[in-house]
Formats: sequence, structure tokens, C-alpha cells
Amino acid sequence: MSEPSLDAGFSVSQQWVKDVMPRHQVVGCLIEHDNKILLCQRKIQPSYGLWTLPAGYMEIGESAAEGAIRETWEEAGAEVEVLSPFAQLDIPRIGQTYIIFLAKLKRLHFSPGPESSDCRLFSFDDIPFDSLAFSSMLVTLNLYIADRKVGRPRFHYGTINKRELLKQKVVLRLPEVAVAAWVRMAIGLARALLIFKPTRLIIICSPDMK
Repeated sequence: MSEPSLDAGFSVSQQWVKDVMPRHQVVGCLIEHDNKILLCQRKIQPSYGLWTLPAGYMEIGESAAEGAIRETWEEAGAEVEVLSPFAQLDIPRIGQTYIIFLAKLKRLHFSPGPESSDCRLFSFDDIPFDSLAFSSMLVTLNLYIADRKVGRPRFHYGTINKRELLKQKVVLRLPEVAVAAWVRMAIGLARALLIFKPTRLIIICSPDMK
């Protein structure tokens, strides 16, 4: 049975679009408040119980920024104002693109949504790097920390090579390597941007972003 065309002259239900069409674009917000970052603990698979920035699939009829605002409300019960795009991370192995925006809380209120078991503001020293849900979150947070150290945010574009990540994990699972050592090395690798293909990493600095 062929799939109905979106431009065939008849309407397609939003539910059909949501249930059947492939979903490749993930949008979310990186929110800093009082020198802390808002993270959500996942209540669903994949990565149940791990921490992530509020993010999810963009839906038909909304812009990337609108989707990021909606996902932040649904996952963290937080009303936010988008400030600027921060990172686009392509993951070819799974056919996904992450677009993360810098945002600020409109009011100091947040609470777990149906897909979250907890929401917290973490100081930079307390971010649970060893319990992050996705490689994209690890990369995004480390990029932000690096930008923060130099005093200005930049827009980052890069490709995450998950095959290289898997190779790194296989090596680090050797019996003589402790779990703590793997965590420290993973953080160091991300900070050095080694999980990107260097030739595909483009860092763009907008002149109006101080």
C-alpha cells in the first residue's frame, strides 16, 4: 500500500503524519539560569533514567524554534524564550539532526512532564556527564562550557561519528579499564571534539553574538 502524498490535493491527518512519517529532526533548548543548566531525567525509552536537555522531534506545521519551545514545555513544564540557535549536530548513522537553541526561563518554574521523572537545575560542576542520555547532549554541553570559558556563545555545526564512539567504548570496556576512567576519558574526548569528523566541523561566530 502506497503512502498518501502530502501534496496530492487532499488533506492528511496530523495523526497519520505523527505515526507514519519518519522523524529525523530533533529540536531542544539549552537553558542556563543562575549559573545552572536545566536537565530532565527520562521516564521513557530509549535511555530511561538518564539525563538530557529538554528536546524532542519537531512536528509538521512548526518551526524549529517553536518545536524547541513546545518540547521544553512538554518535558520540563517550563516556559522559555529562545535567544539564538546554538548547535546543529548531524548523526548520519541514525539519520538524525539535532538543533539546539539557547533559551531563558520566562519565570522560575519547571516540573517533570509525562516523559520525565525529574527536572533539575545543575551547577556546571554537578552536571551528570556519566549519566547523559545521548551523545548529542554530551557534545552540546561541552561546547557550551567551552564557549562559556571564552566569554561568548558561538553557533556550532558538526557531525557526530557514532562508529568512532562505539570503537572508543569497546576499547574502554577492556577489563583493565575502570568505569571511572571511561567516564573521564569520554568527557575529555568530547571536550576535544574528537568525536566529530574534524574535516566536517564548522564553527560559525555571528558578529552580533557577544
